[in-house]
Amino acid sequence: MSYLRRVFLLSAATILAVAYSALAETPIRSSAAALALPDEEFAKRHPFELTGTVIATYPNGLIFLCGDDGCFEAYATPELAPKPGQRVTVSGYTEIGEDESPARNLRTTAVKVVGEGSIPEPGNATVRDIAKSECVRFAKVRCTITDAFADEIDIGWNYLIVRDGVNSTYAAIPNVGDIRKRLANFIDADVELTGTVLPGYAAGFRVFIGPYLRLWDESCIRILKSAPADPFSLPALEDIHHVPPEKIASMRRHTATGDVIAAWSGGRLLLREDSGRIVGVELADAMQTPPPGVRAKVVGYPETDLYRINLARAILRIEPGEVAAFPPPESVTPAQILLDEHGRQMIKPTYHGKLVKMRGEVRTVQSSADGGKTFFLESDGMIVSVDLGGNSEAAAEVEVGCHIEVTGVCVLKSQNWRPGLFFPRIDGLVLVPRSPADVRILSRPPWWTPGRLLAIVGILVAAIVGVLVWNRSLRRLAELRGCEVARAEISKASAELRIEERTRLAAELHDALAQNLTGVSLQISAARSAKASSPEAEERHLSVAEHMLQSSRTELRRCIWDLRSDALDEPDFAKAVTLTTKPVAGHAEIDIDCKVPRSRLSDSTAHALLRIIRELVSNAAVHGKATRISVCGAVDNGMLSVTVCDDGIGFDVGKCPGQADGHFGLAGIRERCKGLGAAFRIESTPGKGTTATIEMELHES
Repeated sequence: MSYLRRVFLLSAATILAVAYSALAETPIRSSAAALALPDEEFAKRHPFELTGTVIATYPNGLIFLCGDDGCFEAYATPELAPKPGQRVTVSGYTEIGEDESPARNLRTTAVKVVGEGSIPEPGNATVRDIAKSECVRFAKVRCTITDAFADEIDIGWNYLIVRDGVNSTYAAIPNVGDIRKRLANFIDADVELTGTVLPGYAAGFRVFIGPYLRLWDESCIRILKSAPADPFSLPALEDIHHVPPEKIASMRRHTATGDVIAAWSGGRLLLREDSGRIVGVELADAMQTPPPGVRAKVVGYPETDLYRINLARAILRIEPGEVAAFPPPESVTPAQILLDEHGRQMIKPTYHGKLVKMRGEVRTVQSSADGGKTFFLESDGMIVSVDLGGNSEAAAEVEVGCHIEVTGVCVLKSQNWRPGLFFPRIDGLVLVPRSPADVRILSRPPWWTPGRLLAIVGILVAAIVGVLVWNRSLRRLAELRGCEVARAEISKASAELRIEERTRLAAELHDALAQNLTGVSLQISAARSAKASSPEAEERHLSVAEHMLQSSRTELRRCIWDLRSDALDEPDFAKAVTLTTKPVAGHAEIDIDCKVPRSRLSDSTAHALLRIIRELVSNAAVHGKATRISVCGAVDNGMLSVTVCDDGIGFDVGKCPGQADGHFGLAGIRERCKGLGAAFRIESTPGKGTTATIEMELHES
């Protein structure tokens, strides 16, 4: 039974795998399903096979079709592109482009004509509908073309800005024939546009363009009301007040006539109409900014910065006539325009368009992309921008640090209202001179300008660097020679140290070992002499000789240990004490607290102290039977004090055996202390341990 079950499960799994594989290879047959795929799935090159009626084809092979479940676009090579009205089946795979702005494409590899179909009627839409669209659709919209221009990044396309009321969106049309030359003829025309509404994912590099309308040729544009043959015949800008900004933004183009009183970078100018109204004008990209002091007529789209009505995307025509004279300039400071009497910010819009005179010091001079000049003037503790516009020659002699007087038109810069920017604010003050004579240099900067000082500092720095390099090379040479001398001195010192060490060891062996051996010989001779007369004396002399031999053996072992030990080279005296006492401590526990600077001790003094401490620790461990030994050391007011304490059995200091009994430890310690000029003191009581103290004066090194 279990075998049959396993066979059944295996067969079912195989069938499911085959079915899944077949399903995975089944082409997508719904355009809605294909377009609904998320990006990560769309990029997996899923096969598709879609049927629809061809609405239009584009020069680059793009096909726009309407199927049973919606409209869609497919990308094919131009030779595969079918004719409008044909019903076709397109097949291929989904893909996402690999450029900097990846687009979702239905890449078509085969087109099969399956019959003739009828092109459906486009659905009616508004500009707002297009701007909010989330799907591909075939639509027509009635609107006004407010601007038309070539695509600066793709020569194959042109763009139209269309509007109905306050709502605006884009329409793209291929660059076929001579349409680019006639784009300006569409501006301000009422039209009906028929095309493809796209959600925006296929907008190329402009990934944030949003939904837009794509036209396939000029036949998609039906003129309802032609643009005026002469745009300057359009109505004049009315003198209106208290009109909502969205209503102003929905107005068609209007004209304004007056004197150009200021012109500055970016194709901007101020026009003073005969009524005295100031109109800000932003010229279209291709327009040449006129010089101030001419009479002109402009036509553009009304916008507002909430203070006045301005004209944007405007064109201009020079008009004959005399320019009205300006009243005398008013001498002001930036604070008078931007602050109140208490120093708080309070901008006075009434200065906009007035002729003013201002003094200050030039802080920065800059060139703009269109060849104009701008410099920043510090006046009254505030920075003011002076835009020379077409009067660049006025800045020919102006440099940083100059004190100047500028006569120019005061411009309070502010943005125009638009949806999303409901309350434009004044964001700067600009002075616009009318001619080179309006910039007068009062005084020039001193000779030691920052640039010149920087050059001098640079020269001095270079000279200093050269001297440093030369000194460095000399120092390097001196170091090399010094190293040679030092190596020779080190070799000499090493030899002297070896001689000194050998001399010290010879003295140790002579003073301790040789004397002990001599004493042993004498004790043995004395024992031989007393053998016949006094057996007790013989035993005593032999016992002393035995102790002296043991002492000699211990001394020899310690001399050999000194040769191998690195304790004398240890910079930490406490660690040196640990290294010296550990081999002789036996089972006793040692506490070491030596706060003695090693740099205050010469090598000979350190060696003698270590020998003394080792002898005391050895005595405490061997003779005193101590279980705990402490070594303390300190330096106070130039006096070195070292104390060795133990908890051993103690002894009677007055009755302790001496050299006559073959015990040389305490005698050797006293001799070493005497050689150091140190005082030695030992205190002990039987059963109460022992305390030994060494005190000596340290001389300043």
